[in-house]
Formats: sequence, C-alpha cells, structure tokens
Amino acid sequence: MSTIPGSTTHLSPRHRRLLLFAVLLLLIGLINYFFFQPHIVLFGQPGHQPYIRLGNKSLPGRFLTGYLGDIVWCCALMLVLVILSERGLLHLTGRIFILLLPFASEFAQSAGIINGVFDWLDIVIYGAIESVSVFLFPGLLSRLYEK
Repeated sequence: MSTIPGSTTHLSPRHRRLLLFAVLLLLIGLINYFFFQPHIVLFGQPGHQPYIRLGNKSLPGRFLTGYLGDIVWCCALMLVLVILSERGLLHLTGRIFILLLPFASEFAQSAGIINGVFDWLDIVIYGAIESVSVFLFPGLLSRLYEK
C-alpha cells in the first residue's frame, strides 16, 4: 500500500495513456539528442560530433538541433504534472513551481549556473506549451485538485 496521501498503486486508464505518451515524448527527445546533439552531458561524450548532420541554417536543422528536444521535454513535463495534479499529489504551490521549472532552467543557462545556451525562443515555446496545457487542463492553476 502506498504511503503518499491521495495516491494508489493503480493509475486510471486515462492516466496510463498520458504517462505512456509522456514516456514516448521523452524517448523522442532522447533519440533526437543522441543523433543530433550527442555532445551533451547526458551522454558523457564532450566534443562528440553528431551522427546526423543537418545544415544549421536550414529550418529542419534548426528545429531538430535547437527546439524539438525542448518541445517534447516540456510537453512530457506538462503531462506528468496533469497526472500528479489530478491524483491530488501536488498542491497549487507545487504545480506553480513545476510550471516555472522550464523558465528557471533557461534563465539559469543565461546566468551560467548550468551548461547550455539561453534562447528567448525557448521561453516563447515553454510559454506556448504551458498556455495550451492550462487551457486544456484549467485545474492546473486552481485549487480544483486539492482535497
């Protein structure tokens, strides 16, 4: 039996689907990084060259190397946030903290606290994904899920 208040060991079919989709998104991001950005810390291969090279000037090249990973990671985070929220495992403060995480990581890159390149377009992308998430799941910014 679980010791976390409001949790059970079984997910509803809807939550299982959301979790599966989140995992698939994370795998897409992982595969994207592996083929197009293997030099990231995750793979422990600093200086390693991409397996697939696309021109950085082309739209597909910029999208795959600069934005796809951010998009799928943020979408997966939002799906997990929905599951945790609907199961009553996060209060409003925790949900807001998680909603701010993508922005905080981008600004930490800007300040040199973590490795990476700050990009205003990433901020816009995170804002768009989170806006759609809050539109589709309005309880994310209310006390609706709290018991």
